[in-house]
Amino acid sequence: MAWADWGCRSAAQWLSWQCAMAPVTAREHVRVARRLEEFPATAQAFADGLLAADERRPVGHTVIAAVADPAAGRSNVSSR
Repeated sequence: MAWADWGCRSAAQWLSWQCAMAPVTAREHVRVARRLEEFPATAQAFADGLLAADERRPVGHTVIAAVADPAAGRSNVSSR
């Protein structure tokens, strides 16, 4: 892992250090980033700038809820 080359114990620790963000925020970024491969449309929306940084966390939680319990995930997702 590239972050280990810097003496970090995790990707979140490296991100927190390099981007001067709170560790909890860095963990959230890493958690969402790891899930994006499973959801190409969401990943593309991030890449295209259609989802702002503050929208990342709710999307991450909805995505994880939908995977854990597909019926619950559908009921939590708005159809805007």
